[in-house]
Order: sequence, then structure tokens, then C-alpha cells
Amino acid sequence: MARGLTTGPTPACRDLPAARMLRVMARKPRQSTRPLDPRAMGTQPASRSFWDERWALALAAIFLLTLAWRLSALARLADSPLMGALNSDSQVYWAWAGEIRAGAWVGRQAFFLGPLYPYWLALVRALFGDSLRVALTVQCVLGAGAVTLLTDAARRIVAAPIALVVGALLGMLAMGTFFDVLVLMESLVFSLTALILWMVLRWDWPRRASLGALIVGVAIGLSAQGRATHVLLLAPFVGFAFASLDRASAMRAALVAIATVVLLALPTTIRHRVLVGEWIPYTYSLGFNAFVGNGPVANGSFLLTTGSVESEDLVPGSAEGGAGGDGRAYQRRIEGVVLTPGQSSRRWLQQTIAFVRREPATTLRRYLDKLALLINRRELAQIENIDVTERVVGRLGPPGLGSFLPLGLLGMVGLVLAMRRTARERYVAGVLLTLALSTAVFFVTDRYRFQLMPAFALLAAVALQALVTAATQRDGRMLGGIALGLALAAALAALPRVPFDLDHLAWETDSSVGAAYLSRGEIAPAVEALQRAVALDRAGRLRNGDWATAKVVRASVFENLGIALRRQGDSADALRAYRDAARLAPDAQSLHNDYAKVAAEMGQTGESREAMAVTGIAEAQIVERLIQDATEAQARGERRGLEAALHGVLTLRPGDERAQVALIRTLVQAARLDEALAALEAARTRGLDPEVYAAHQVLIASSRGDAAGAAGWRARLRPGAERDPRVAGTLAMIGSGNVSP
Repeated sequence: MARGLTTGPTPACRDLPAARMLRVMARKPRQSTRPLDPRAMGTQPASRSFWDERWALALAAIFLLTLAWRLSALARLADSPLMGALNSDSQVYWAWAGEIRAGAWVGRQAFFLGPLYPYWLALVRALFGDSLRVALTVQCVLGAGAVTLLTDAARRIVAAPIALVVGALLGMLAMGTFFDVLVLMESLVFSLTALILWMVLRWDWPRRASLGALIVGVAIGLSAQGRATHVLLLAPFVGFAFASLDRASAMRAALVAIATVVLLALPTTIRHRVLVGEWIPYTYSLGFNAFVGNGPVANGSFLLTTGSVESEDLVPGSAEGGAGGDGRAYQRRIEGVVLTPGQSSRRWLQQTIAFVRREPATTLRRYLDKLALLINRRELAQIENIDVTERVVGRLGPPGLGSFLPLGLLGMVGLVLAMRRTARERYVAGVLLTLALSTAVFFVTDRYRFQLMPAFALLAAVALQALVTAATQRDGRMLGGIALGLALAAALAALPRVPFDLDHLAWETDSSVGAAYLSRGEIAPAVEALQRAVALDRAGRLRNGDWATAKVVRASVFENLGIALRRQGDSADALRAYRDAARLAPDAQSLHNDYAKVAAEMGQTGESREAMAVTGIAEAQIVERLIQDATEAQARGERRGLEAALHGVLTLRPGDERAQVALIRTLVQAARLDEALAALEAARTRGLDPEVYAAHQVLIASSRGDAAGAAGWRARLRPGAERDPRVAGTLAMIGSGNVSP
């Protein structure tokens, strides 16, 4: 296929069989008849030969520069507190991959999240080890490879210099770097989409259509296991086949691609049938995602429609399938129904359809708004926020050039131009429209907009090619049309659809950094960052903070602060943080359980029991959890946290001997002997065993250096008392400094 700059819309004959080619050639051409300017870049044979000879080196340069930038970003991330601070889907994917790696290749529950990425991640970890940084390095290599494929694909429809410019922009795209250093499926799905586009634009379809269709079918089938809507990419491929090949070859190619996608869906379909008795080809998230994007409270982006009702692992201790976030806990606790995966999806879908029928105008307006979100100049974060990451680790792309705008604006113009060009260019437009229109059926976030970027990049190449051609030919009409298109695209991208303010960014940054430090066990910097975030919240400086989703997120920040303060031993401020969190998230069970523990630590028995009543947890369970907290605090060497947990036990159960003994021993070890003696006397009045009481008197007297007093109390022990483990353990502490609950 000839390469180089075109003089306008490229004739379609290159992609047509002979009979149709003759008919096309007989038509009146649509391109400008103005002769080429000999100075036009890429139109001379010598120029084409130059790039033919050096194209492999150019692609290698694109790959290496893209990879170097990503690895630089990964190194900066590794030096920040954000490294390893996985949450939400990232945490699920990493844990799920770990289960697979440990042998759970088949698993036990249905897939709510697409299985492609965790299985890929398990394979990477099996090959290269369980290092998070190594896994992300593999993703960076994969991302650089995808950029290289798209650069080569662009050369099939535009001149080599234009393809390199687009490849460089794609390599510098901040969102590409961002997702390559996150534990999310976006990097892998992006790479598969790049492979699909490269195959269609690069493959010799007239000679090897069936093999090409097989490869494309494998890529589509795999990407659909990551995001089920990608199965719709079969539609533009089938259209491309019939536009490019004779009917028989096109039919064979279409059937091969469809059959391959179906075959790749069979393993998950059969697995679901065997495990849960339902026919689920990919995931059962259809209904839930439709409700999130189109239900009564939908706003176009991702919303926690289940409020503060927490996710529940259906198989305890397992992250498999991402089933904990499937909304069934909400259906059970709030709606009072216990459903299978398929039933749950159908129920959400029925509720969505019912609302759409009642409010068709609202639904249409939301759909158009979601399409606008897909082309907005700002990124709409769902899990991780690129603005937060850049504030912590530095730029992930050059200002301006690394944003959505260069490729996005040119891509929108290229979409219009491609409709009148070759089957290959129309195919790229079809991919963009298919992904955009199907995404807008559900909801829009940065993760879903990112999957449009391969097609946007190739269409940007089409627009840039047309712009260069029009400029070299001095085609004022074409230049005016492109300028008008860019202006319209810029106006659409500039619509204020994605909220942004510096206070919110500061709050989110401190919240994320604080949570990251907390996950690393670095309590002091965690408290410092979280207190800054909470101060902004309490000052009322967060816009839209009363939205349902915002309340849940704000509650999590207060809860994290409460956890950090509690581990620091500051139960008073921790209790205040938990009160705020509980007010914002009234249905969060784990939050209220922790709230009950902190209230007990502060001696607030009534408040503690009120928190227990919200979740229906028994007081005995809270007591056991406080004992466990004390044990963990001792293991971490957090004496203040240990004491607080023991005081909490004694608030609820004053006669609990385990807590009495542990508290006395802790105070002795801290050389707070008067307090230890007071605690011992309080324990005696609450029924502490006399022999255990006497043994602790020996311990306290010995710690004071009072040998006579210690001997006197030891003499009071009955014969054989030292065979009691409680007594023996206490006496063994003399001079050892060991304390244990």
C-alpha cells in the first residue's frame, strides 16, 4: 500500500476488489483537483524511501522514549508514599491475582469484575515474582509497545512524519503513563485495542483474511474478558471486512472472528454454569453498572448507589471475582432480598429500565451529557486521581501536550474526515464510535475515556495529515473547515462538566497521602496529612460534600484519621473523628464496630452500645475484638494503643481478668508503678483471684526494689500456687520486662 501524504480524502479503491475499484474510479473524485505543491512533505519518492529504510529505527526510538518516560514516573512513584497503597479495584485485583497464583485457577464464585487482568497479573507474578514494582515495570513495557503499534498503524493511513508526531504525543500522554503505573486493567485493555487497530490497518487482508480475522478475534475476545462492551468491536470489524473484501472472503473473515470471540467466551460461560448454575458469558455487572449510570440518582459518572452499605466478601477472605462490590449486600440488607449473581444483575437492570421508561427525556439528556464527558478537557477520576498523583510524584506528561486535548481535538476532526475516506480510516472511526456510544450507556470516568485514546490517536493523525496537506497546497477552504472543526471541538471540550477546585484537590491529596502512610504503618505522617484533610472538611470548604457518594468518601477520611489517632493512643480525638464518620456513613458496619470500640476506650459505655445497636453486633464480640486490638498493638510496640484497648475492655467488662492482668503488667513495664497498684486494687474489688492478686503485688514490690515487700507477698501465696500459669507468668516477669495480654 502506498504511503505518504494525500492531497485530500484518500480514494477508497485501495481497499476494494477489482470490480468495485473500477466503479469507484469512474466516479467523480471528491478531492481537490489543485496540483500538488512539489514542496509538500512526503509526496516525493525519495522521501518515502527515506522513511522505508529508517522506519524500524524510528519505531524503536518511539518505544524507548516512551518506556524511559514511564520508568522514570515509576521510579518517582516508588519513592513516594503512594507506592503500594492499593485500594478499591486495585486492591481486589492484586489480592485476586495472589489467590490465582496460589492455585485458585478455577475459583469458587462468579466474576463481577472482568477476569482478564487478574489472570494476566497472576501470570506475570508467576514469571517474574510477586514484586509490585516488577509487575508495573511489565505494564510500562506493554504500554510502550502499544504506543509503538499505534505509531506504525498510523503510518498505514498517513505519512511517516505525521505518524511519528502522533506517536510522540501518545507516548507523552499523561493518562497513558498514569494507568501503566496503576494496578488496574486499563493498561492491558489499551494494549489489546492497539493490537486490534494495528492488525486491521497493517494486515494483508486480500491474501490472508482468515488468519487476520483469527488474530483480531483473539484480541477482541480477550479484551472482552476485561471489559465486556469490547465484544461490540466485532461490529466495525465485520463492516470493514465487507467494505474491503469480496463477499465470500468477507463472510469467511467475519465468521472466523465471531467464532473466535464466542470460543473465548466459553470458558467463563461454562465455569459460571458449573459454579453458580447460571449462563454468564463474561461478568454479571451489566445490571448494576446500568443502574449506576441511569438510575434515579445517576449523574453521568460513577456513584455509590448503595450508599454506605459496605461490600461483603461472599467467600470469607477471598477477593475473587470482585464480588464484594456487586451490590448484593445492599439488596440483602436494605431491600431484604437474597439473590444469585444473575438474579442480582437482572433486578438492577429491571429497576434501570423502569426508570428509563418513566423518565425518557432525563435519560436522553444524561446520555448526551455522558458523551460530552468523554470529550471534556478534564479527567473525571473514579479510583485514583491523576491530579493527586502528579502533586505527589511530579508530572506524568508535559503540560498541555500530555493532556487529552491535542489528540482529542484533532481526533474529533479526524472522525469527520475519516467518514469520507478509505475503509481502514472508516474502521478506526467505527471503533471510536462503538466504544464511545457503548460507554455512554453506562457511566463515564477517566478509565473509560482512556480506552478511546487508541482510536483518537489514529484519527488525530488523519486530521493532522489533512491540515499539513491543506497548508502545503494553500487550500483555504480545507484549512477553514479544519479550523472550524477544531474550534467546535475545543468549545465542546471546554464545557464545565467536570468540577474542579483547589481546596478539593488539596483535601484529596492529603486524604490519599494519609491513607498511604497509614497502610505503611507510618502513623505520625498519616495523622498529620489526615488532620489537614479533615480541617478542610470541618471548615466547610468542600463543594458538593453532601452528595451520597461524597459523604461515603468523606466518612472514609474521618475513619482513617480515627484509626491513626487510635493507634497513636489518642482515643479522645479518635472518638471525635469516628463520630463524624458515623454521621456521614450510617450503614457502614465495620465503621460502627470501630466506633463502638473507641467509645468504650473513652469510657463512654452508652455511646459504645448505641454504635453496637446500629450493626447488631453483640457486646461480647466487641470485647473480643478489643482484646485482639490490644494483642496487635503490643506486637507493633504501640503502648498507648495497647492501654486504650485494654481500658475499652474494662469499660464494657470491668471484671475481665485478661484485660485486668494485661493492663497491670503494661503499667509495670512502663515503670508507672503507682498506676499499676491502683489498677491492681481496682481489679481486686472486681473479683480478681487472690493468688493472681498476690503475684502482682510481688511483681510491683520487686519493681520498686522492695525485696522485703516482695518476699512478704510471695509468702502469702498458697503452696502449689506457682503451678497456676497466671501466677507463674507474673512471677516470671520479674527482671524480664515481658508483658502480654
